[in-house]
Amino acid sequence: MLTLASSGNVSVKEKASIGQNVGTTAGLNVRDGNYANNQDGGIIIQAGSNLASHWSAGFKIKSDGSGVPRTAIETMSGNAGARTEAISI
Repeated sequence: MLTLASSGNVSVKEKASIGQNVGTTAGLNVRDGNYANNQDGGIIIQAGSNLASHWSAGFKIKSDGSGVPRTAIETMSGNAGARTEAISI
């Protein structure tokens, strides 16, 4: 299922649509970011339902509180889908 949210975010999933509380079995989420401070946009790959234990990883473009940009690779930090920034460029 391809979903385009009103926010501009795009999801490709086996079922359901974009949202933190929607169960999915697999997904590819594309999140936008603005040219501003504290941004966190990019691509997130997920396996398993986000209502239970699942895996996820991401390739992102982020910025800090001062607006300094970086490219980041996020990896799993547990089975609940939590990610940690493993590499920053």
